Amino acid sequence: SSSSSSSHINNHNENDEEENNELDYGDGPVHTVMERMTAFMAQTTYLIKDACENDLLFIVSLHAERSMAIDEAEGIIDSAVWRQVEAEVYLPLKSKLISSLTRHTQLEASRFGQRLRSLKALPQTFWSISDKMISKASWTKSILLLNKIQSVTLPSDKVDLLLEAVRAIEDEHKRAVDPIINPESSIKKNEVQEPSLGTINDDDDTSSTHNNASKLSDTITSVESKEKMEKEQAPLGADDIFPVFVYVLVQSNLWKGGEIIVLRDLLSSLANPERQRWSASAYYVATLEAAIEHIKAT
Repeated sequence: SSSSSSSHINNHNENDEEENNELDYGDGPVHTVMERMTAFMAQTTYLIKDACENDLLFIVSLHAERSMAIDEAEGIIDSAVWRQVEAEVYLPLKSKLISSLTRHTQLEASRFGQRLRSLKALPQTFWSISDKMISKASWTKSILLLNKIQSVTLPSDKVDLLLEAVRAIEDEHKRAVDPIINPESSIKKNEVQEPSLGTINDDDDTSSTHNNASKLSDTITSVESKEKMEKEQAPLGADDIFPVFVYVLVQSNLWKGGEIIVLRDLLSSLANPERQRWSASAYYVATLEAAIEHIKAT
C-alpha cells in the first residue's frame, strides 16, 4: 500500500511538472495565450508611442538618411517600439511557449516532416516552376536564409528573414534575366549576411539580450533599413514566386523537429497587427501557410 501510494505521488508530481511546462495556465490553449500576448503587446506599443511620439520622431529624424513623410516615420517607429516590447514580453515566455506549441503540433509536424523528406529529391519542374524561373543555382541563397530562421529568437526577426528569403528569389531571377544587375553578386554559401543590427540570436545570453533590446535608436536604424527593403520588392507576380517558394521550403531544413509547423503558428499568432496592415510581411506569412498546405496536398 505504501509502495502504491509512493508511486501515485511520483506520477502526480511528474504530471504536475509536465503541465507546468505548458502555457495554458487555465486560460485556454496555447493559441489563446498567444492571442492575448499579441493584444497586450499591441496595447503597450500604442501607449509608448502615444506618450513618447515627439521624442521618437526626433530619434527617427536623427538617423534617417533622407527626408520622409510622417506616415513613413510613424511606421518605422511602430515597428521599432513593437520589437522592443516583443523582446520584453516574448523572451521570458519563449521556452514554455515553444514547448507548448511543439506538443500541440507534434502529430501534424511528424507527418509533415515525413512528407517533406519524400519530396526533397524532386526537381524544380515538378513544382510547376516556369521555364523563366528555373534556377541553375537551385535558389541556394533563399534556402540558406530560410535555414537561418531558427538561429534568431524574436518572431519579428524570423519574419524579416522570411522576407529576405523571398527577396533572394527575386534577386536571383534578376541576375538570371539580366546579369548586368548586381554584377558582383553571386550565389555562394557564404553570401548570407550575419543577422542585422539589433537581431537577437538564440545563443545570446539574457543580459546581452536585454541590453540590446534597450537600444531604441539602434533598433530604429535597423527597422528603417528593413522597411526600405520591403518597399523595394521586385515586381514578380505571385504565380512566379509561389512555386519557387514551395521548392525552397521543401529544400530547407525547417522540417527537422517540426520547426516549420511551430514557425507557422508562431508567426501567424504573434505578428504585429499594425505591420500586418501595411507591409509585405503579412502576405508572406500567409504565403508560408499556403505553401505548407500545398505541400500536404501534393
